[in-house]
Amino acid sequence: MKNNPSRREFLRLGALASGIAMMQPLHALSINDTWYLKKGKPQKVLILGAGMSGMSAAIELRKLGHEVTVLEGQMRAGGRVKTLRAPLADNLYADLGAARIPENHEWTMKYIKKYNLQLHPFNPLKDDYLHVMGGKKIRYTSNQAAALQEYPINLTSKEMASGWQGVSTEPLNAILKNIGNPESMEWPPNRIAKYDRFSFKEFLAEEGYSTEIADLLMIGWEDKKNMNMSVLELVRELSLSFGATRNKIIGGNDLLPTKMAEELSDIIQYGTKVVDVSQTDSKVSVVASKGSERKTYTADRVICTFPLTVLKKMNVHRF
Repeated sequence: MKNNPSRREFLRLGALASGIAMMQPLHALSINDTWYLKKGKPQKVLILGAGMSGMSAAIELRKLGHEVTVLEGQMRAGGRVKTLRAPLADNLYADLGAARIPENHEWTMKYIKKYNLQLHPFNPLKDDYLHVMGGKKIRYTSNQAAALQEYPINLTSKEMASGWQGVSTEPLNAILKNIGNPESMEWPPNRIAKYDRFSFKEFLAEEGYSTEIADLLMIGWEDKKNMNMSVLELVRELSLSFGATRNKIIGGNDLLPTKMAEELSDIIQYGTKVVDVSQTDSKVSVVASKGSERKTYTADRVICTFPLTVLKKMNVHRF
């Protein structure tokens, strides 16, 4: 993992870490598929991480009769889904992560309906929108975007003249016209795979555009992690939810992982940090620390849902 593997190589490494032989291409599971009818022999499964994907896997695997344990390093579930309440007053709250829920995210919508949570459109239905950039506040509405000249950025006169439509599409044309099927686990197509090594800003510079276009288009996303993600991953994420209505959960988006964690309260072990994963032909072993103690867990299968920032700190072995 320290050798910067390609996307396909990483998927194969992930398969080894999870104790699952990758005999054929993986495909995203739909809630409408019949995979859940293939129960098979009950397995002992360790799930690393109690974020949304980890808890979803735990819920579905328990339905199929498998013995599941979830190891979570933090003292809460939900991963990057987090809602701030204190010290806000008057029942106010702010979603700090995973702010938007596109309507075509069918698994998320499935659980929202299951727990009877209520949705509200993400974008305001009335009044102005507000961008804050470089300490400057720029107001606009759903019907009228603010002029690019109002933003504290340095673009060329040609880029300024192209407007929002131009700067948001023209620089990415080399990828968009060859994007193929972003839902395929064999994505990206070879004709655009070379761009995987570029961040958004690096890609813009490579294509001859102002790098500050990235700052403009990623207002609200521009933390270090997102600005350093592959431009291919960025385009893929956007294309998968393009045109979909975006929502938020009334009361805070963390209500969803809270409900999921309540359902799994008997199998989630909090404050348990995974440090080592090793696999043989017959089992997978996971070493985790909790406080000053270390414990080894064994299972038939391991599902790792950790982000790369956590995964790169772990030791993963194949024997």
